[in-house]
Order: sequence, then structure tokens, then C-alpha cells
Amino acid sequence: MKTNTHVRLTLKGLVAAVGLCLALPSMSAYAADKKIMIRFAGTLPVAHHITKTQEYFKKLVEERSNGRITVQVYPAGQLYKDVDLVDVIPKGSVEMAIANLGQWSGLVPQLAIFDLTGNWSGREHFYRSQDDSKVREVIARAMEKRDTHLLNTIDYGEGTYITNKPLKTLEDFKGMRIRASTEYNTIQVQTLGGASSLISSAEIYQGLSLGTIDGAITGPSSFISRKLYEVAKYDMNSSQGYGNFGTVVSLKWWNSLPPDVKDLLTKAGKEAEAWCRKSAQAADAAAWEKLSSIPGNVVYKVEPAELARWAKIMLPPQMKLYRERAGKDADILLERIEALRNQ
Repeated sequence: MKTNTHVRLTLKGLVAAVGLCLALPSMSAYAADKKIMIRFAGTLPVAHHITKTQEYFKKLVEERSNGRITVQVYPAGQLYKDVDLVDVIPKGSVEMAIANLGQWSGLVPQLAIFDLTGNWSGREHFYRSQDDSKVREVIARAMEKRDTHLLNTIDYGEGTYITNKPLKTLEDFKGMRIRASTEYNTIQVQTLGGASSLISSAEIYQGLSLGTIDGAITGPSSFISRKLYEVAKYDMNSSQGYGNFGTVVSLKWWNSLPPDVKDLLTKAGKEAEAWCRKSAQAADAAAWEKLSSIPGNVVYKVEPAELARWAKIMLPPQMKLYRERAGKDADILLERIEALRNQ
């Protein structure tokens, strides 16, 4: 009888020990001297400033880790297309990627706060909103529920139209087939009178060259890096918003990292965020200068009063959908965005 009791106690202890080991993966997944390899997926061309931001992040991390961490950058959709990232990152199929967060609105509705075209007073208002601690807290909580972690925001730059005819008035949108990068972009185009579909950024050039689309919402940096000016000649130099991008990390993988590695990646991510903002502004300015010099290419602006007319039409349905999707968080985030408007 004593022997059986002893066996039962021993088994209980063994089960408890095994359970403890399984419950603490972050303590055992990476030993202090174990090498860490990070696959960092991207979808922008090699020459784009976002890809250069990935390389800058890689440089910071590898130098500061003294060779312990290796970052492998995969630009231009070499691992996954932009529309695929929303599926593979939560599953842990890749450790880290720069993603168009507007394409994540179905999975994490709160992220669409930065995709509401017509809601920004300017670039600085957009930055203040991204940096706000309350905004970050709400988004972080929502992303964790979807097995992801937002390391930083990434400044794509201005978002606007490149088309096969100018869009100077609301009436010009009628019958136009325009590529959208996100669901909220689709609402924007449709409420202005056009037709819209979601296609990968890698497919814009082909769509324009074949005539299956008449234009696209993207940015001047992509007009240049993807050579879209070869297949569409009209570039709207009136910002319609700012690219809603960020470095998204698999939460399961993130939780497996030692605290010192998390700290290193967080600090490097913050520095890369600041570096990218400067690069995005420079890239936009250089793109507009180059586009203006290309023979046959037309760079034009839309009158402020006309842009205000568009905003009155396209913003309300976006707001309606956002409130329906994000629930109470929508009220919190929209209130913070408004409070930051004129600071």
C-alpha cells in the first residue's frame, strides 16, 4: 500500500514537472547561446524605401546582437503576397513581415482606423495618432487576440491615384475601374462613383497594361518603383491618405523569445520606424520630381474645395462600417484621433 502511494506521488510530480515545462516555452525555446534566425517578409520592390527600412532593421539587429540574431529579408513578395500575410503570420508560418494593415481589417477591425480616407488633417496628425499610447494600447490588445504583435508602424507615404485619365472632379469617377488595396479603399472609390476591386500590388502593372483596370490607389513611391508611369499617365498629386503599414510579428514566436531579445527587437523597431518616416517623405518628394520630368506624364492637383466635397461623400460610409466592425474600440480610437487633430 505504501509502495502504491509512493508511485502515485511520484507520477503526480512527474506530470506536474512536464506540465510546467510545457507552460513556459519562453524560458526554454531559446537558450542564452542559441542562434536566432528571423525571416522578415516584405512585398515592396527592392528599391522601395520600405524594403530599405527592412535592411536598416536587419543591420541594427545583427550588429547589436553580436551575431546571435540573423535577419533574412525577403522583399517583393518572395515569400508571400501582401494579401497572404493576414493568414500566414497568425499561424506562425513566418516570424515577421511588413504588412499593409488595411488588408487586416477583417481579422483585426481596429487596424482600419488608419485607413479612413478623408479623416486626416495632414501627415503630422497621422503620425501623432500612430504614436499615441492609448491608440497603441487598444490596437495591441486587439492584435494579441488574433495571435499577432505589432512591432512598429511603417510609413509607406502618401496614397493617391494613378489613372489613364485625370480625376479632377467627382463626375470623373463615373465608370472608372480602380484597383483598391483595402476594403475601405473600395468604399472610397464606390461612393465616389467608380467601380473597385481588391488586387495585389504586384498585379497593378499588368492590370493597367491589359486595360482590366483604369487606375489604382497606391502611392508615388510605387508609381516609380513599380514603373506604373509606363502604363498610366495621370498622377494625382493631392494626397488621399497615408499608407497604413506596420511590422507584424507572430505572437507565438514573439512569446518564445527571451526578454533581452524582445527588448533589442523593440528598440530596433522603434528606430526603424523613425528612419522610415524620414525616408518616406524623401521618397515622395523625389517621386513627384521624377514623375514631373517624364515626357508624356501628367502630374496634376485637385482643388481643395473639390477634395472636401469628396470627403463629405466617402468618409461617412467608412465611419459607419468601422463603428460596426470595431464596436466600443471604435469610439475610443476615433475620440483619440479627433483629440489629436490640432495639437
